[in-house]
Amino acid sequence: MIARSQPSSSSVDRQPHTARWIHGVLIALLVLPASLLVLPTMLLAEPPALRPTDPIASIDGEPVFLGELHFLLTSKLKANDLSQVSLDVQRASSALLVRQHLAMKSLRQQGGANLQTLLDRDWEEFLDDLRRKRSNLDEYCAQRQTDERSVRNARDWDSAWRRYLKSKMTDANLKRFYELHSENYSSARWNVSHLFIEVDKEIPDAEAIAEQRIQTIASQLQSESGSPDQLKKRFAELAISQSEGATAKQGGGIGWVSKPGDLPAAVMDAIRETETDAVSKPVRSPLGFHLVLVHEKQVEQIPYENVADLNPLRRDAANALFDALVTHQSSAKVTWYIKSLQPPGA
Repeated sequence: MIARSQPSSSSVDRQPHTARWIHGVLIALLVLPASLLVLPTMLLAEPPALRPTDPIASIDGEPVFLGELHFLLTSKLKANDLSQVSLDVQRASSALLVRQHLAMKSLRQQGGANLQTLLDRDWEEFLDDLRRKRSNLDEYCAQRQTDERSVRNARDWDSAWRRYLKSKMTDANLKRFYELHSENYSSARWNVSHLFIEVDKEIPDAEAIAEQRIQTIASQLQSESGSPDQLKKRFAELAISQSEGATAKQGGGIGWVSKPGDLPAAVMDAIRETETDAVSKPVRSPLGFHLVLVHEKQVEQIPYENVADLNPLRRDAANALFDALVTHQSSAKVTWYIKSLQPPGA
């Protein structure tokens, strides 16, 4: 249940881990199947005092309305029954709305009166389209449990962001972004050793026990201050004595891996973030806990002209543009009014 609480304030630049958490859901929220939005035990059942015109939060005193959350959930995430939307999805959507308002603040500062003229024109075209469909704004809002101001804010953002992307996502800019981040799109493979601690769900407290074991092993490896050869030798010793993986008897040696499926996705992500001759942080997968030692890395650079699928590149470039707009408002004061919708760490 959403309950009103005392406002809490934060500055955007005090929330780096919050921003990373939100970033992780920006794309995921828009592609979630409708079935995953539902969690009947965590409802959006609002107290009567909460209306679409009530603020979720404010940015330097400018409100972000509950009606905007309703509009996002019904229009973008296709939630037919708001009372069945999980609290996690509500919270992530609210956090996304706040970041959109921060980005919009930057766009308005850049676009000035010219941008406002374009937004006014787009709004009138939207109203004309409703009339052609023999509808009106009141009906449109009622269907989405929102209000005119929230719809206008949402459509202004969509319009401004679409125009901004069109101006920035040129082939020349995409190529420049690719060249700056080419390693992220290269064909890479890693020669690794693996240490695995299983979590047996049939055993009480198995999760805590396995996590303690992997943390102890990780600490032992971190204390290894010798040469890379000494680290590899110690890792192999611990793999033989502690690992429950299939390669334990071989000191954990797996060989070359390059793609999801070679190891669980979370482990592959950790490998990508780990330097050569170093051990990854402990990683939890559906199977248990993992440590990986990276022996070698080989990268094959792909020229921009030979990239077959530009969609991941466009997505990452758009995220970078969005993050830059938000970061431009790093001194903005964000105040949350509905505590249950405040993201972790904000």
